[in-house]
Amino acid sequence: MKKNWLNENIIPLMAIMLLLFIFSSFLLMLTGCVKSEPTLTNTILDTEKSVLLLLVGYYFGSSKGSKDKDEVIKEESKS
Repeated sequence: MKKNWLNENIIPLMAIMLLLFIFSSFLLMLTGCVKSEPTLTNTILDTEKSVLLLLVGYYFGSSKGSKDKDEVIKEESKS
C-alpha cells in the first residue's frame, strides 16, 4: 500500500501550525495589539501556555520516544 505524504506528516504539520498560532497570539496580546480585559487575557495566555507545554512534552517526552521505539521494533520484525 502506497503511503500518502500528508497522512505521514499531519501530526507534525498540525503541531507547527498550532505553535505559530500560539506565538503570534502571545505577541499580539503581550504587545497590547489585542484589547481585552486582563482576566480574559490571562486566561487565554494560560490556556495557550498549557497547550504549548503539551506539545513540547509530546515531542520531547516519553510519548515520542515510545512511538519511535515502536517504529524500530516494527522495522526489526520485518527483517
